[in-house]
Amino acid sequence: MSAIAQPPPLPSTLSLGENIRRTLKLAIPVMIARAGLVIMVTIDSIMLGQASTEMLAHYSLASGPHVSLLVLGIGLMAATTILSAQAVGGRRQHEVGTIWRTALVIGGLLGVLEGFFMALGPQILTALGQSPELAQAGGEALRMFGWGMPAMFMFLATTNFLEGIGRPQVGMVITLSANGFKLLANWLLIEGHWGFPAMGAAGATLSTTVIRWLMFLAAVGYVLLLMRDRSTYGVSLKGHFPRKVAKLQLRLGLPLALSIGIQTAALAFVQTMAGWSGATSAATYQICNNVIGFVFMLSIGLATATGVRTANAVGRGDRHGRALAGWLGLGLVLSLQVVIGGLIAIFAGPLATLYTDDPGVLPVAAACLALVGGMVVLDGAHNVMQGALRAGGDVFRPLAIYIVAYWVIGVPLAYWLGYHAAWGAEGLLLGNALGYLLAAIALSWRFRIVSRREVKPLT
Repeated sequence: MSAIAQPPPLPSTLSLGENIRRTLKLAIPVMIARAGLVIMVTIDSIMLGQASTEMLAHYSLASGPHVSLLVLGIGLMAATTILSAQAVGGRRQHEVGTIWRTALVIGGLLGVLEGFFMALGPQILTALGQSPELAQAGGEALRMFGWGMPAMFMFLATTNFLEGIGRPQVGMVITLSANGFKLLANWLLIEGHWGFPAMGAAGATLSTTVIRWLMFLAAVGYVLLLMRDRSTYGVSLKGHFPRKVAKLQLRLGLPLALSIGIQTAALAFVQTMAGWSGATSAATYQICNNVIGFVFMLSIGLATATGVRTANAVGRGDRHGRALAGWLGLGLVLSLQVVIGGLIAIFAGPLATLYTDDPGVLPVAAACLALVGGMVVLDGAHNVMQGALRAGGDVFRPLAIYIVAYWVIGVPLAYWLGYHAAWGAEGLLLGNALGYLLAAIALSWRFRIVSRREVKPLT
């Protein structure tokens, strides 16, 4: 991991197999790293669900606002990967350290602001129509999430910078290592062991916060202490704040953040709808959301690899290379998600039992997970297409696509199917599925248009 990342060969000079190999070499560590983040949520969901349906419902209600705010930072930090990869593609490695330092400041400030907002957890959930008991318990879990937001965004700034220069293994190792501690911390704090208080859902989210700070310190430690060629990339925490780079990061990152935020806020609002029907519905939707989120993070790996290779092509002005990287990424993610989605549908019943043994939740969860098997295919497709588009700076049209697909069509349809048609949680998921479908089709068509144009790096 110490070799200097060089601009890769032109994709047109490589065989299809070599292009696939290079994409997967980037994608697999990112898949594992992102899956590691969702494994933490899966550990929470399983351990809380086994403790009680009520605890899982409290966690579900905290997850909606938390994830909606989390993805704003994820979108902003995604610009770090794009700008770093374009710099490497254009042989401007010395600029990458400045990009990283700027992302650290932006991510840290955003995390502090979100943390203060999440401290109002009970009031937020009350305003969203939850009962006093659910709002208090879920709000306390949301408050505990808040203290770790600065660490999470600065961790992403660091790992995204490393992914942009072709070193995704660092984030993978850190994230996987953190999951062992997560199991122990949850055991101590959810129901109380070894003298620790029994905190329920708030204990699970507190353990996540502690782990996020440890992950950030590990990532920064690697860059500053173990990365031998850091001077080549201009890596340093010293120096003036680069306003030009900050403006570019925000110009690219804010539309990305809004695009991801619009999508996730729509899903979180549907999750809130599930809570209106009580703890059983909220717990069922949380189970499905967790499975979707896990598979989504696998597609994030391919989206990131597709974005890096597309950004490399943009950095060197290679129109053909950009088109090849985008369509190859779409083909790979569809192949992967069809297999995974089929397994989810086939084993929906046993999968549901991993989360709960509540006889009131199990049959509904199994039926909903069968639908999830199809949803993950569409989810992966639109995710990779967005990654290909943002690598070239095309961020505003995808933003408009997500507004229409999710808020104009998906959320209203989910409400109508869930409540007016009385399909319950299955109706809510079907509304989400239509949003996925529309986004996948529209973003693919948009990439078809822009991939035929001449390219130039972002400045």
